[in-house]
Amino acid sequence: MENLKSLTSGEEQVMKIIWKLGPTYLKDIMLAFPEPKPHQNTVSTFLKNLVIKNYLKPVSEGRIHKYEISVTQENYKKTLLKNFILNFYDNNPNALLVDLMNEGMVQLSVPEKEKDKDKRKKKKKKK
Repeated sequence: MENLKSLTSGEEQVMKIIWKLGPTYLKDIMLAFPEPKPHQNTVSTFLKNLVIKNYLKPVSEGRIHKYEISVTQENYKKTLLKNFILNFYDNNPNALLVDLMNEGMVQLSVPEKEKDKDKRKKKKKKK
């Protein structure tokens, strides 16, 4: 995965729309924006920046551009997560898991196969 440049919140909002829509045009992005919609010039600036940062590739169709995705949402999420772990957990993903478990956001669960094995072992012990 290439080294991705960070996005502003506005650029990220535009990318979320484009990831949902797929390759698209400015007018479709504007229609997909929730209210209150930003000005079209603002969105155009975000698109220009996203092209510079290599998240999008513009394809000219006459006088308009269709924007194609260069970075998938999955790759973006993985990069954000790796950077988060690097910057806030000294590159130790286990420390993140400990925090998530302490907050009750993640729970360890035993796979069904392991549960079945445990049940069989208990039955054998009873006999």
